[in-house]
Amino acid sequence: KNGVHGIMVNGSTGEVASLSADERKKVVEIAVEETKKGIPVIAGTGASSTATTIELTKDAKDAGADTAMIVTPYYLIPNEEGLIKHYKTIAEKVDIPIMPYNIPAHTNVNLTPSIIARLCKEVPNIVGLKDSSGNLSQFAETIRLIGNKISVLNGGDDLLLPSLILGGHGAIIALANIAPKMTVELFDSVQEGNIKRAREIYYKLLPIARAIGSERNFPAPVKEALKQLGRSAGSTRSPIVQLTDQEKEQISDALKYAGLI
Repeated sequence: KNGVHGIMVNGSTGEVASLSADERKKVVEIAVEETKKGIPVIAGTGASSTATTIELTKDAKDAGADTAMIVTPYYLIPNEEGLIKHYKTIAEKVDIPIMPYNIPAHTNVNLTPSIIARLCKEVPNIVGLKDSSGNLSQFAETIRLIGNKISVLNGGDDLLLPSLILGGHGAIIALANIAPKMTVELFDSVQEGNIKRAREIYYKLLPIARAIGSERNFPAPVKEALKQLGRSAGSTRSPIVQLTDQEKEQISDALKYAGLI
């Protein structure tokens, strides 16, 4: 309906850390059923341990996911060799395309361009990367090194346009839940070389990106925005709490600025 190129489930916006293994599998099954295989379904299957990640990835494959997006291990912080072994082992155990997920603000692990380049060389299952580092310089270096080998996707709402201009292949962002049609139009405008139009859309969306982009209490702002748009996604699970009246007003102002309400 809105032209999105894929569906991502069991990610940060989907409160994956608050879901049980059974719930995660059920979410994938629902997504596959709803899309009717019309567009790819990417499922988040990452966990802190390699063994658990393998089981979650098997579940996602069995449920019909097309690709597994696997966040780096967290809490127990691996070195470079540990990261390589982690993804290698998963790829050996589960035959499914893999997309590493780099979100160092939440994991304290950074998949640097050199590590990603090495992963691409040593793990044939890897087909993409979601980079939520928020570092445009790092994103550009990643594109330079492996942009012709895998799909490099941006994960930062406020970096949507800059990342595409640098050569990014797309984005997996919370903003697309709120304004899917506008984000697709922005993407298409860049592909067509109409940067002026892309910039116009970007600046309309930027206040929303800023309003929902907090690293703390996420994804409560996204759910509030959806509620205000009449597409309630329910309440967040503890320990994430509801927004203050001031925060709700900020989101409302941003939605109005974009012409969504």
